[in-house]
Amino acid sequence: MKKLFTILIICIGCFGLLDAQNIWKPINAQGVILGASADGSLFAHHDSNGIARSQDEGETWQIVLGPETGYNGLFNMYCFSISPEGRIFVFNNSQISMMYSDDNGDTWQRTTQISSCAMSGISGLYASSENTVTIWTSDGEVYWTLDG
Repeated sequence: MKKLFTILIICIGCFGLLDAQNIWKPINAQGVILGASADGSLFAHHDSNGIARSQDEGETWQIVLGPETGYNGLFNMYCFSISPEGRIFVFNNSQISMMYSDDNGDTWQRTTQISSCAMSGISGLYASSENTVTIWTSDGEVYWTLDG
């Protein structure tokens, strides 16, 4: 009887482990997915001229940054990052300033002008905190700031 009980416990444990598998769902994206914020919102690069957000797992998308919202520029899909604290950063292709949002993309602010000759060809961006941002250029230069 003990043996049967032990086998039964092991089988129940195995079934419990099978139930704990990750579930992957497809996303109906309008462009290249850039990232997800802590609240589950998804962000996508939309038609090379804006950033779109979905708050319903990709079912519907809303432009949160682009000409439709009053921000002109072509946004580089490789220059997008969300800090662990939730601040969203994005460079546009003019590379003169960086846009950031502290409220999940509802409103955007612009950093002070950055010397475009010092950082031409920006090809990547990473925000390790809401104030520490690292960028790298296509010619191998790396820059960072501690003041966001």
